[in-house]
Amino acid sequence: MILLSILTLLLITNSANSTSTTTMQVQPETCYVSSIGLNFTININIVNVTDLWCWEFQLFYSSIHLNGTAVEEGPFLKKAGETYFFTANFTDNYDATHGYIDAVCALQKVIPGAKGNGTLATITFKSKARGSSALNLTYTLLINSKNVEMPHERRGGIVIIGRPGDFVGQGYPVYAPPDGKVDFNDQMCFVDAFFAKYGIPPPCPECVSWCDLTGQGYPPLSAPDGTVNFNDQMCFVDCFFAQYGIPPPW
Repeated sequence: MILLSILTLLLITNSANSTSTTTMQVQPETCYVSSIGLNFTININIVNVTDLWCWEFQLFYSSIHLNGTAVEEGPFLKKAGETYFFTANFTDNYDATHGYIDAVCALQKVIPGAKGNGTLATITFKSKARGSSALNLTYTLLINSKNVEMPHERRGGIVIIGRPGDFVGQGYPVYAPPDGKVDFNDQMCFVDAFFAKYGIPPPCPECVSWCDLTGQGYPPLSAPDGTVNFNDQMCFVDCFFAQYGIPPPW
């Protein structure tokens, strides 16, 4: 009976591994940048792929918060052979609020493609303003050496600039730069941002965008949704207690 149970468990595990989903994803999923004016990188990774011959992704980001500075090919596809890599489009001015990247890479010869996990591309950004930016993979393409498109999932990410919850310094409502602490001043700033949607103008209008920390269904942390609500309040509370050694759920 014990042997049968072990064999059953092994069969289930092998079956699960064989059907693991191929995924193109932003890594890290949540990227923290401490202040404005800093350069940082994120990767576009591939997970659990077989015979990858060509890939493409299109990514949107907030040009209010980020300046895209470079896109470079990662090492993953190169391990299968020489490649062609190019950016079909790379601009901070796709529209009034968003930048856009369209990157493509393919092997130069029709040979078996790459297998496994790795980095397809690395993107360098520079932080421009406090707040957060979603990194949305709106289109992705994977093609194998037989010129067949491969099914897969895609996962975006989020960049948070400045310490979450640290909106202002001491003496609010007179604005002072963030002081590295999440305290009563930040709570008052959050309250003003919350009531702004009911027509009560805050003393610091920028705080509305600063206090939009997350989207719906928190936790987990997700891209801000354009409104300051209960999800953001819960996130703020977690930010407050994090400085006392209570780790947030993200």
